Amino acid sequence: MANIRTLSVLCVMPVVIAACGNDDGGAGVGGAAGTVTTGGAGGTATTGGAGGTAATGGTGGTTTTGGTGGTTTTGGTGGTAATGGAGGTSGTSHYVRSGATGAGDGSDWTNACTDFTGSCAIGSLVRGDTYYVADGAYASRNFNTAANGNLVITIKKATVADHGTATGWVNTYGDGQAIFNSVVTFSTDDWVMDGSARDESNPPVSWFNTTSYGFKISNNANAAQVQLKFGAALDNFTLRHVWLEGRAGGFSGAERRYSIDCETGGTSTNLLFSRNLSTDSNQWYFLRGTDHTTIEYWAGDRLTGDGNNHGDAINAYFTAEDVTIRWGVARNACTTGCTGMIPVADSHGTSTPPLVKLYGNLFYDYGSTDGTMGFLGNQANGGNCTNCVVTNNTFVDGGAEFASTWGLQFPDGSGNIHRNNIWFEVNSQIPNFSLGSGATNSHNAFGTSATSTGTNAQVSMPSSTFVNFAGKNFKLASATSCGIALPAPYDRDMLGKLRGADGCWDRGAFEF
Repeated sequence: MANIRTLSVLCVMPVVIAACGNDDGGAGVGGAAGTVTTGGAGGTATTGGAGGTAATGGTGGTTTTGGTGGTTTTGGTGGTAATGGAGGTSGTSHYVRSGATGAGDGSDWTNACTDFTGSCAIGSLVRGDTYYVADGAYASRNFNTAANGNLVITIKKATVADHGTATGWVNTYGDGQAIFNSVVTFSTDDWVMDGSARDESNPPVSWFNTTSYGFKISNNANAAQVQLKFGAALDNFTLRHVWLEGRAGGFSGAERRYSIDCETGGTSTNLLFSRNLSTDSNQWYFLRGTDHTTIEYWAGDRLTGDGNNHGDAINAYFTAEDVTIRWGVARNACTTGCTGMIPVADSHGTSTPPLVKLYGNLFYDYGSTDGTMGFLGNQANGGNCTNCVVTNNTFVDGGAEFASTWGLQFPDGSGNIHRNNIWFEVNSQIPNFSLGSGATNSHNAFGTSATSTGTNAQVSMPSSTFVNFAGKNFKLASATSCGIALPAPYDRDMLGKLRGADGCWDRGAFEF
């Protein structure tokens, strides 16, 4: 290797960040993500895992989503997490299958409910139980079953490997997709909606395989503006292995074309969005009115906006607090009409824990007017990042029309950390950084331009550093200059590879 491999170690202080437990047997902070076809051992269907504290995430284990031999992406045991999300259940299994002709009582696959109607109607759902869903088409629903303590209702895609009872089961019930019509609404606490599987054969490229997701929330023949929303402020919600098919095409006036819309006028807490794909729309995640949210192993493709409809990948604007965005990929996003990939404004003025933690992500072929992350406003209008952490991300080509503002825009912020990132500009589009007061800005790498920012910068990094720049494979073909070593959960990349194991902590989203 051309670089001298020396490893610096730096603890993150005073920012304290708890590692999220593996919600589903994926890479998390403790191991590589699995494949769709082979599954690690999960919990038993009758025992729940250890719970998190009420402040950090409600109940814990993913026992009804794992099962020995289940899909790998749903296999591991749950754990406490800084941002929580709903955990596992310990009750009875029920069965839902479009086209079933039996008694319709949901007792097995022969007598399955045909939708969330009859014995499986929303008002009849049992707290603590699991509802397995077969391939097929299902109607739009408002899941508003009254909460009972912190007992979770799990809506789970049935698969060949994990489908509950064998009575009446046929493998073709679980080898495809269950498709819910938009809008799917959740209005009470403690839910898990888990599609059980996606394509992990070649991550992150395979994450864009739309048909591999167990659940799809459709755009209703391109008519629905929102795919999933909260009907009221809620606590402890998990969504995973779901393709959110947004509405595509041109806008007609002002539209609320959002894949996930969390705004209710109240504050929703302890939210986990894991292993989901968002396509089209002008907002993938609208997080206004949320606290303690994690978005992980995510993928987003095709995002747009116009003068009436701001385009944002993940909107953490004004009333979103403690957001973790990690191990995801955004592409083909906001070439026109976008505020930023991640607009951030702190309505509270300060944020402890950090307002936003962004790490291990890849962004390419995108644009932004107020910066890749941030906001060109001021404190009177909401302020900017406070104690935000931006580390080990790869940003490629912020868009020619936004060359002056495609970096980080935190002009009113303070205490922010920006390090170990790669900014690879095209055609000398130099990223701009306004990090606020008291910022840490070091060990970042920059592409074709020799212009840099911060200390210990790597400049003029060639495109050959990537496996195939022209082919948009931004994994590393060779080492970068060494960055700063950080504690968990920053010590893994999106593929589960341990950072710095060879003595050098590489910059960017991928470890060499």
